[in-house]
Amino acid sequence: MRTEQRYRRAGLTGAMTAAITMTVAVIAIVVAGCGDRVDGSARENSGEASAYRSEAAASSSAAAAAAQAAATAKAKADTCGAFLGRTDPAIDAFNGFVDASNKRADDIAARRSAAVTELRKSADEVDAGVQAAGPPLDPDLAKRFADYAGAARELATAADQMQDAVQAVNQAKERFNDSLEAVRKGCD
Repeated sequence: MRTEQRYRRAGLTGAMTAAITMTVAVIAIVVAGCGDRVDGSARENSGEASAYRSEAAASSSAAAAAAQAAATAKAKADTCGAFLGRTDPAIDAFNGFVDASNKRADDIAARRSAAVTELRKSADEVDAGVQAAGPPLDPDLAKRFADYAGAARELATAADQMQDAVQAVNQAKERFNDSLEAVRKGCD
């Protein structure tokens, strides 16, 4: 009774009664609306279902193509990005060997050895990068990398076997430079 007196003093008994009545009415409407049974049986609208399946297949194909394009772009970016880091030491070492050879420097043997080692290491690292990239890497670009690795190994062998005949080294160097340029163009 005391609570009711407080509500009366505050003028809330009418508002509370109205709120409770509204809540009961809403619950009754929801229960009544959800309680009716629908007669018949469910059937597929074959025209709409066919259109939906076509749209879903097209959407799936587009998503797969977009995923493949993204994988190809990532493989190219990863492999091309690492390429310079793999080739610069080999190029620097070979150029050091050429300078020492041209000057008939005392350290020509050491420079040759460093060039041969770096060229072979570069070829191995480029091959490993292509293998790591896998099938998403564009086949043309993968071939350019393979050509570079082969040319780097050929140049290493020519430099390693060089005595006074520089013709074999110069020919191998030309193939190396051509393959290097082909990779750079493929990475653009």
